[in-house]
Amino acid sequence: MKNTKHLVALTTLLTSLASPSIFAEELVAVITNIKEVKGSLYVSLYNNEANFQRNENPVTRKKVNVDATTMNVSLGDLPSGEYALKAYHDENDNGRLDFSNTGAPSESFGSSGSSKELAPPTYNEAKIAFSKSQKVNINLLR
Repeated sequence: MKNTKHLVALTTLLTSLASPSIFAEELVAVITNIKEVKGSLYVSLYNNEANFQRNENPVTRKKVNVDATTMNVSLGDLPSGEYALKAYHDENDNGRLDFSNTGAPSESFGSSGSSKELAPPTYNEAKIAFSKSQKVNINLLR
């Protein structure tokens, strides 16, 4: 009987260790204010200021086809931590955020945080504390 209890306890422990949900939770970006249902949506997730400001080495980056004016983009299972998100709507599907002759973005973009300014936010303005499955709103601006 004692060995059976140990075997059950060991099996339970090993099963829980193998389960990714024990170590990570899902982060979903809810992208709102999509003006036209066309092109692609890019969402990038960063875990430090330098990469966020340079748009380099995201923790993850997702590209999805735009099929609605509000879209949920799963960034997958992630460990707890501090993150910041950026998104843009690549309306013409050329793989980049386009800019006008004046240097202003000509396609919609946004970030996590509450900034309503057209200027790019800092990492501190956009960062979120992530520790459990959650949704983060990103309102696209242009």
